[in-house]
Amino acid sequence: GFMAPALAAVHARVVELADALGDAPELFTALYGLWSYRGMVGELDAAEAVLDVWRRRLERIDPQRREAYLDDAYLVLLDAEGVTHVYRGAFRAACAPLEEAIARYRPERHRALVASYGMDPGVFCRAWLALCTWLLGRADDAIAMSDAAIELASTLGHHHTTAFTLQHGVILAAWHRDHERCARLTDVLQHHARAHQLSFFAREAEAYRALARHGAGVEGALDGLAARFTARAPTAYKAVLSAPLLDALSLAGAHDEVRALADACLALPFATCRAELLRLQAEAFLATGAAADAESGFRAAIDTARRQGAVAYERRAERWLREG
Repeated sequence: GFMAPALAAVHARVVELADALGDAPELFTALYGLWSYRGMVGELDAAEAVLDVWRRRLERIDPQRREAYLDDAYLVLLDAEGVTHVYRGAFRAACAPLEEAIARYRPERHRALVASYGMDPGVFCRAWLALCTWLLGRADDAIAMSDAAIELASTLGHHHTTAFTLQHGVILAAWHRDHERCARLTDVLQHHARAHQLSFFAREAEAYRALARHGAGVEGALDGLAARFTARAPTAYKAVLSAPLLDALSLAGAHDEVRALADACLALPFATCRAELLRLQAEAFLATGAAADAESGFRAAIDTARRQGAVAYERRAERWLREG
């Protein structure tokens, strides 16, 4: 898969070869592949170093001599910069490059980029901006942005892009505790992934289905999910799924599991859901009688959310501190 270390080594070698040829198109597609791997497995400093190389190579070229593929490479760079900010928990900073990418995107021109980058950049930036917008406290805008990403993907006929944006739509619904939307989009994602043999997305859909079934009141829906989650490699998707999983376990009263998983997830390098994880950890402390640890945890969650601009998570933590 695209997170295989062997593939990262291939991308690194392509960067070396392309670098010797100047600013060839292959250089930027290889840089994207290398950034994607480093970011997904949590090597965020290395991912940012790739983006620095990418931006410097583009900036040294006279704009009057830039060919179209270099402008395309800049568009994809904006996507990558925005997502890296989301991984870091810098949600306000993430918005600027993602919004610029949306403004630059033209479907008739850029849809061909799926052949080079494996993803449509217009869908990519909208899907991530939807998550960012929700975290910043604008839930209605986030859902509208997610719907726009799904609609755009449906016009492109690229199976991986469609699966990607459906997956991000499910994540948003799970964060928002909209169980009906989560179930509906999960069904579409699972059908699409199976129909087109997209095994990664099919496996992800199983986890989301369990969350949706639990939200609908299905007894035992979460059985085994925590164990499967723990067994996963530490990736960006594990980080973003952690919050709704622990939220569901907390509501189900599995406080010991919540504490153990929260400790493990907070040790990951991704900060996307850090404020929510701190809140859920504090809930577990409160439920098990550790009131002082709970109050400290809620305050840490609020401080983290305010620093990140994660208004959605700040509101939840403040409510628990006030009412818990």
